[in-house]
Amino acid sequence: QFYFVVPTLEKYVARLLRLVLRAAYLIVILPPFGFFPHAHLPIFFRETTFGPILLGVLLAHVLDSPRGYAAVHALLRHRFAPALALLAAIAACAIPAGDIAGLPRLVIHFTLLMLVASCVVREDHVLKAPLSLWPLRRIGIVSYGIYLFHMLVRHVITKGMGRLGSTSEVLRFVLLAIGSWIVAEASYRWFESRFLKLKGKYTH
Repeated sequence: QFYFVVPTLEKYVARLLRLVLRAAYLIVILPPFGFFPHAHLPIFFRETTFGPILLGVLLAHVLDSPRGYAAVHALLRHRFAPALALLAAIAACAIPAGDIAGLPRLVIHFTLLMLVASCVVREDHVLKAPLSLWPLRRIGIVSYGIYLFHMLVRHVITKGMGRLGSTSEVLRFVLLAIGSWIVAEASYRWFESRFLKLKGKYTH
């Protein structure tokens, strides 16, 4: 629904959308901090991560503005900024926590936001070479499919490992990563690419 609704709003009511996006982001990050009783919220609202999607759109709006771009560039213009942001993101993800809801999740989101922003405002950054490697570029192309199908793949792998009596989390992660990539490649080749070819017909 997001990919149908938001581009349409961007085209026809862009100014209103900016206000809606900011308000929506505040709303979706408040429940973990106790502002809304969880018992009265649908489970879909409580467990779906809307925050990063909204942050990405907000970042696009900021970078589309000359003043906003200048501010982000001034903050993250150093060629080592992406490396520092990546280290911060890894550190945030590595902190052990039974439940990352609330502040830990926000820290992860914003370190990843800084990583994306720092890679965008300056292309000749320190991570350009590794990010240009074929596996990473290919994962970027099929990343939507990985995001879309990974839970389905996880379910199949968990069921299969359960029948084999294996409880190795490392094996589960490796199989999930490889399996999600394979399914995403199939989806991209036989399904998504056909729709992507239609983009040129609707660009104006």
